[in-house]
Amino acid sequence: MDFLPAAERAAALVSGGAPPELADFAGALRPVFEAAGDGDEERAVAGLNALLARFPVRPGITGEPGQWRLAVARPDGPQADTVVAESLLALTMLVCDLGPHRLGVCAAPDCEAAYVDASPNATRRYCSERCASRTNVQAYRARQREALA
Repeated sequence: MDFLPAAERAAALVSGGAPPELADFAGALRPVFEAAGDGDEERAVAGLNALLARFPVRPGITGEPGQWRLAVARPDGPQADTVVAESLLALTMLVCDLGPHRLGVCAAPDCEAAYVDASPNATRRYCSERCASRTNVQAYRARQREALA
């Protein structure tokens, strides 16, 4: 299992991309991203632990000789269970390896999307280049108006 794509899928769920069967999980996961984005590591970790208790992850191994991989839900379980389990395991591994500060909510004033910061310098503040660019252009134009006034 590749953890970063699964963590990014979790951020997409929180950002409003959750199908109806995952809406409850996405709503419960959002406070983890918000706490991490606010720099409250203890609240982010406590929220993630609460979700792990509520939606237990059942790891296992699947594949064939020479091509084993980690699986985190029953092969016969519903697809929603697999997405929840993969998201939680990926976020748990990411928080343990890189820290909760790698999760956040977009800093653009008109955006509420969540993101996972996989950048080398851990300075991401926006969900996308589009939000970053739009916010920077707005700030630039505001400075230009101030200078002319």
